[in-house]
Amino acid sequence: MINIVTILIIGLSGGFGGFGGYMTVTDLSGINSALTTHGINGFSRQSFGWGGLGYGIVEKVWIGGGGFGCNQTVTSDSLEIVLSGGGGYFELGYTVLEKNNVIGGVTIGLGGYGYDLMLKPSNGDQTFDSLLVNPRRSTVVHIKSTLSIMPSVNFAVLLNRFAGILVKFGYAVYTKPVWKLSDGGEVMNPPEFSRSSFVASFNVVFGGWGRKGS
Repeated sequence: MINIVTILIIGLSGGFGGFGGYMTVTDLSGINSALTTHGINGFSRQSFGWGGLGYGIVEKVWIGGGGFGCNQTVTSDSLEIVLSGGGGYFELGYTVLEKNNVIGGVTIGLGGYGYDLMLKPSNGDQTFDSLLVNPRRSTVVHIKSTLSIMPSVNFAVLLNRFAGILVKFGYAVYTKPVWKLSDGGEVMNPPEFSRSSFVASFNVVFGGWGRKGS
């Protein structure tokens, strides 16, 4: 522990990467209004999933990035709807806290953010001929933004010189999404959709860090 304290006071250098659980919080009132109009329960504001990240730190400068995906499902008597969302970012940042075995940094990420909305009808048993006439296929709607920026606050607890825990809190803002069908068609008159999401994650990370010359 004394060695870790000394490293943090002088300035941490090294790199680490890992994976963890993610939660996003998004205002889905627009799409939920459309669902409830058709007797379908709306989505929760919170979605849960998995992701990964990695950073290199030179003295106090962070460089790296990560990606994540979360999903949730609602159902009706005749339809299952899965909303999957996530993003990926290149990030730069700076260390603002070094105390004992805790290091804190702020980062700014540039990347992309989007959603897929899959509508799966409940077909039941079908003959092959009936599928050729009316396949009642699943439909995938891509809800994609062209650009996203996510400032984040990161806290890493270094358990030793090779493993640690990183907690990340970010707020992603993104351009107005475009709604497209998987076959390239455009979705006309889509509901309003949020242009921001709160993102939180708890990650287990592995790597190596120390000061130059140590």
